[in-house]
This record gives sequence, C-alpha cells and structure tokens, in this order.
Amino acid sequence: MRTIKRNHSTVPLKSSSWKRMLIVLGLILAIIFGNMIYIAVSDQSVSAKISLPEFDTLFTKEARNKLQINRTLKTRNREPVSTYVYDNKFQVIVIKVRLLHNLSLHQILNLKNETSNQRMNAVYSSLPSNNSMTINLKAGKEIMASTVHFDFNGGIMNTVMESGNVYCYSYSFDSFSIRYDDEPYDIVATGDKKLSQIQTAFIKKDKSLYIILLNADDPKIQMEPNLLYSMIKK
Repeated sequence: MRTIKRNHSTVPLKSSSWKRMLIVLGLILAIIFGNMIYIAVSDQSVSAKISLPEFDTLFTKEARNKLQINRTLKTRNREPVSTYVYDNKFQVIVIKVRLLHNLSLHQILNLKNETSNQRMNAVYSSLPSNNSMTINLKAGKEIMASTVHFDFNGGIMNTVMESGNVYCYSYSFDSFSIRYDDEPYDIVATGDKKLSQIQTAFIKKDKSLYIILLNADDPKIQMEPNLLYSMIKK
C-alpha cells in the first residue's frame, strides 16, 4: 500500500502570519489612541468669566450694553472662545481663527450644505452652551488656516450680508461644522430639535477671522433675520 504524506507546514506559517498582523494592528491602534489621550491631556482648558476687549470691539456700543460675558475658554493650543448672553434670551459665541494669508473673505470662505460628523482620528471636548445647541471643539494644536469650510445640514441659508470683510447668514440647521484646509472638523454643532434657528457672521480683520454664532436660549423664540448683523460694528 502506498503511503501518502500530507504536508502540514503551511498551517503554522499561516498562524504565524496572522499573529504578526494582529501584533502590528495592535501597535498601530495603541499609537493612535495613545496620541489621542496625549492630546486630550496636554490640551487642558481653563475657563473664566473674563470678557476680551478684542472680542468686545466686534460689537456696537448698543449691543455691548446688552451683552453679558458668560465664559471665556482658553487652552494651550488654540485661540480663546467666548460665550455671552445677549438681551437675557440669546446666546452669542465668538471664535477666533488665525489666517495664513491676508486674503479676502470671498477667497477664504467655502459654504456647503451637507452632513458632517466628528472624525475618529480627532479628540473633541464640549463647549458649555445653552439648551438649544450642543457644540464640540477639537482638541490639539490649531493651524493657521488658508481656507475655512463651513458645512451645514438643514434648510436654505439666507444671505443677510456679503460685503467686504463681513459676511452674515441666517438659517435653520440640524448640524453644522467648521474646518480649515484639509484638517478634521474643528467645530461640530448639533441642534436640540430639527431645524434650529441660528445666525452666523464671519468678520475678517487683517490675518484674523472672527466667527460669531447667535441662537436663542428657547427654540420657540423667533429671531429677526438681521439681528446679528445689526449687533456688529461696521
């Protein structure tokens, strides 16, 4: 009788190959999550009830009389973010972005109606805000932006003003986000109900861009379409 020899040498090789792949995958995941933990720990924020003159000068004297500082958030790696209460019924958020080039808003700003989400390769922290909106900020080093991409998911965006260094819009949204160049989203916000009302202004001064958000504490409050624009110092 002829004996047939079976070659089993490939089985250990396959097993060894899978082990190496799992080890490599584990190392990659460890590096990714380790880096995310490092970013979160190293970018600790400090908040205080301090009004920044740089932000205050964005508003008219009449608007400043109705503005009350709520909180200014400072971290090691990004420009300050301030939240205000306006007329005891509206929330105002001011965000500063450093620009790489002194270009016009028309060249810098891109608007798009599409859904956006936080990316898994970035760490986010919640910005204290009113009950009608949840807003998250990306942790880590902030870049000097060449382009600013504003993506929103919702109704039609109404243009209040697009002139010179001030662009202002009024719209309803489910969510919106802001990112710079090809970076992950820096700001991600969601409304507490479908199509929440909000107004947004982009103000450029030299190589700085200021983003102002205005929404009502109570979603039932109707805002005049040009409310935010009327508050801005021209």
